[in-house]
Amino acid sequence: TLPSSSIIPFSCGILAVLFLVDRTTVLQARAAATSDRFRSRADTIVAHVADAVFVTDTSGRVVLANPGTERLVGRRAAELVNYACHEALGLREGERPLDCSSGCPLLGRGADGDGGVEVWRYDAHQQRQPLLADAALVDGVDGTAEVVHSVRDITRLKQAEEAKTLFLATASHELKTPLTVISGFASTLLRYPALEDDMRQSALTAIQTRAQELTRIVERLLLSSRIEAGHVQLDLTATEVGALIRNRVEACSAAVNRTITFAAPEDLPPALGNADALTTVIDHLLENAIKYSPGGQHIDVALSADDTTVSVSISDQGIGMDAEQAEHCFDKFWQAEASDVRRFGGTGIGLYIVRSLVDTMRGAISVASKPGEGTTFTIAMQRADRIPQPRQPHRGESTSIREFMRQIGVPEVSGP
Repeated sequence: TLPSSSIIPFSCGILAVLFLVDRTTVLQARAAATSDRFRSRADTIVAHVADAVFVTDTSGRVVLANPGTERLVGRRAAELVNYACHEALGLREGERPLDCSSGCPLLGRGADGDGGVEVWRYDAHQQRQPLLADAALVDGVDGTAEVVHSVRDITRLKQAEEAKTLFLATASHELKTPLTVISGFASTLLRYPALEDDMRQSALTAIQTRAQELTRIVERLLLSSRIEAGHVQLDLTATEVGALIRNRVEACSAAVNRTITFAAPEDLPPALGNADALTTVIDHLLENAIKYSPGGQHIDVALSADDTTVSVSISDQGIGMDAEQAEHCFDKFWQAEASDVRRFGGTGIGLYIVRSLVDTMRGAISVASKPGEGTTFTIAMQRADRIPQPRQPHRGESTSIREFMRQIGVPEVSGP
């Protein structure tokens, strides 16, 4: 039995201990809740990040993978766990498989700010899939070291780099040809001032023609940049597409001395569009059909309408495209084959401009093609008599008809 003089200090000690226990319990609960929140947030971030993120143990076996990894390899995360890293993901650097069984070869190599190491794997179609990978050490659940990997698909980036490289090569070639002709004829005129009038006139005509060609190339590049920056807007109105397209077909046919068949119903309704933009689209597609029909094959232009749309089809019987080429033909700077570039020329932005202008007119364009059997481009435009009056964009330099026509190299007065 405690003496009465010790009861109060003892009680105070008990109360202090109970207070400390309660306080510790509260702090532990708060710490656990905070840890759970951090863990939940980290799990949510990792689950929703677009890149593939996976963790391997010291032996290089996968212990955790996020949905991005599932999308990359086409397998569920549960099917990847406990498999060796090189078996689960099949990553390669050069021709060597990346094997993490004796230590991750990516550790420390992405620390210089370049974002990671370029690797690759075979995709579902057995095509090389370029990737950017990085890795870092983390503490595992049981205290052992683990390696967290992040892998980003850079296929589109590589395609863009290749497309721009091809564009620079082809654009340089396209620019070099008219510049060479201009320089050659100018040198001739300077060297031989006493040339006969007909020869002088021929030289000046050649210089003018090539200068106009050079101007069209540069202006199409400028228009492409303006489209990409979102600076091209159009006034959309009810447009009589039948008369407009007939006019362009006749002008093109006369310019190249080729027969182009035109067919349209007499009661064709007006379409929602912009006359100058549609002129550009039709001229590009006719130019394309002629360029890729080097044997003089037949070209058809047909118009039709249904309850909601007015459609324009431009068909040729030229060299055609395979499925992959047709899929990418509207991409900027894209051209089917290097041999085609040398044979047919072009900068690879014509169809990109066509699709952009059709999209701006709230229409749609599609392509059907087979190698050796020709190509058909079909534009579907909204019927102007079946939709509410469209809201007009603010006018400015980009909506000026004269500026727009100047940018795309189309004559202001349409006619044969």
